Amino acid sequence: MSPRDVYARRDLRLAVLSGLYVAVVLSAQIGANKIIRLPFTHLQAPGGVYSIGVALALVQLAHHTGATRRDGALNAQLLIGLGFVGSAGASPPIDSAIFLILAFGSSGLHFFDGQLVGKIASSVVIGIPLVVLGRRFLPAKTGDIVPA
Repeated sequence: MSPRDVYARRDLRLAVLSGLYVAVVLSAQIGANKIIRLPFTHLQAPGGVYSIGVALALVQLAHHTGATRRDGALNAQLLIGLGFVGSAGASPPIDSAIFLILAFGSSGLHFFDGQLVGKIASSVVIGIPLVVLGRRFLPAKTGDIVPA
């Protein structure tokens, strides 16, 4: 097998893992809207709890798709970033619809457009600057950062 074929297989494997990871993260968010009873323990948990375990396993698999340890870490970061982007795109409409139905019943859905725009705008105008400021002015723990 030529080196080009090896890289093509590795890229295909990462692409499949990425798509699966985003699907699992989105299913976890949807599943989180229902409380389930866990078998054997009879404890209650959000329905997406099993999906999160699968998502973490997929991130670990992504670590093994790279030719080097650094490449594997970058692949895992790529998966997490894609999951965040997919989640950010799917979460606001789902959350908005559920909130409006719970708060106002089915008649509350006529507020959907305003609710969605307000949620996204507040995330961008307030949320992102808060995260940036927090990262800039709050010190990181020295033992938390591991070099690649």
